[in-house]
Amino acid sequence: MRSIRNRSEGLQGELPVPLIDGKDRNAFDVAGRWTPGKSPTILAELCPKRRPRRQLPNRAPVAARSTGSLRARNRVLTTANDHISTAFEDFVSVWARGTDQFLDIVQWNIEWFEAAKSAAKDRKRHAIVIEILKTLNADLFIFQEVAGPTRSGKPGVLDSVADALTESGNGDYRVEYTLAGGEQRVAMMWDRDFLRAKGEVEDLFPRGTHTVEGKDAFAQRTPLYGHFEVRTLERDRRFDFQALEVHLKAMGDGHVQRRHSAAVPSDWIVTDARQTDSDILIVGDFNAPPSEAASWQPFHDLEDNDDRVKFRSINNGSEFSY
Repeated sequence: MRSIRNRSEGLQGELPVPLIDGKDRNAFDVAGRWTPGKSPTILAELCPKRRPRRQLPNRAPVAARSTGSLRARNRVLTTANDHISTAFEDFVSVWARGTDQFLDIVQWNIEWFEAAKSAAKDRKRHAIVIEILKTLNADLFIFQEVAGPTRSGKPGVLDSVADALTESGNGDYRVEYTLAGGEQRVAMMWDRDFLRAKGEVEDLFPRGTHTVEGKDAFAQRTPLYGHFEVRTLERDRRFDFQALEVHLKAMGDGHVQRRHSAAVPSDWIVTDARQTDSDILIVGDFNAPPSEAASWQPFHDLEDNDDRVKFRSINNGSEFSY
């Protein structure tokens, strides 16, 4: 395993990314690992990808995706902008290297980002987060514990982050938050130059629709759902995937809620989600390791009975975010 040392102030640990061999091009090639200090986690390199770094057979060199039929929104569609896949190229399946046939996804619990309790820390942390995200430059960012927009009209904390990334030439980023969660919302931020949302990015299981012992199964933090198309150069090689982001109940005594919060998306996977013929990625802060049967028996049952479902087999047994 190779890792990248995280030098940014306020974060600790490393960003290790283990390689997982996949036979299916629509399988996840790389799964990320949780690291100390809630640092960003490289979660997946999901086929396909973009920004070729070498000449493809029988084709002219491609320096930017704007050479195709796509519109370059901010003139940033260049190989020089593709930071993360350059750093982690060794972890990409050999067949996909140097092509546009894989996708970068990064997951990060930033921990009370712009919450009232973090005001002093965030005066400095805000700029640090922007610099880290510029360096990672992922196609899809998955966040937890971020303050969303308020009823009084104050924008969510990631609005200015997305604007900063776009204005600095890192992409054309858009962000969406869950409606519920207060100062601990979950959010997705994606680069529209490389991903197209095929519908609304929205709460999938609204707060209060699933309860156990009188408590919300998802601890008031509703999962966020998005259905995306990857915008590869060749239109006939584009594909879509579904992303469900979660931030589940913490603490050892939260296993009852976690188990119910696993049962709900497990049922969704085999019913509604399969109505859309695409890969399904559930990612976020699970707050318990994948080996914990008391929390995740519904996921274990799915994996044991369907070889297309990967849970324990692709995640480290001691991780909390995957």
